[in-house]
Amino acid sequence: MRQFVQYVRGQVVTCTTAADKLLCGYYVASRRVRSSSVQGTDFPVTAMKTLTSLSKAHAKLSLRREVTPEDAVMAILLYEEYITDRCGCSVLNVQPLRHCRNQDIGTYIGPQNDSQMKHFHTQLLRFCAAHAGDIEMGSTEE
Repeated sequence: MRQFVQYVRGQVVTCTTAADKLLCGYYVASRRVRSSSVQGTDFPVTAMKTLTSLSKAHAKLSLRREVTPEDAVMAILLYEEYITDRCGCSVLNVQPLRHCRNQDIGTYIGPQNDSQMKHFHTQLLRFCAAHAGDIEMGSTEE
C-alpha cells in the first residue's frame, strides 16, 4: 500500500475540459444559491481549489493521468457531504454518510453505487444548469 501511495503521489494529473467545466459550474451555482439562501451559509472561496485537489487525487487513485467528469462528480459528492455536515443543509439533498462499513462494502463499489453516482451526476448537471446556466456543462451518457 505504501508503494502504491508513493507511486500515485508522484503522478502529474491534468483536468479535462469537461471535468473543469463541471467543477466550475458546481462552484458558481453553489456560491450563487448559498449566498442568496435564507440560511445564509456562505460557500467557501477556497472550495474550487479543494474540489480540484480532490478530483486530482481521485484520478490518481484510479491510476488515470487526466481528471474525468467521474472524478469531478466524486469530488463534488464528497465536498457536498462535508458542506452539509458543516452547515446542516445541502443544495443537492446530499446526506453525509459513513463510507467505510465493512459489512456492506458491496453497496459502495457495486452496480448500486454506479447507479447512484449516475443519478447524482444528472442531478448535479441540472443544478448547475439552473443556477450557473451561463457556464457550459457538458452532459452525461444515459
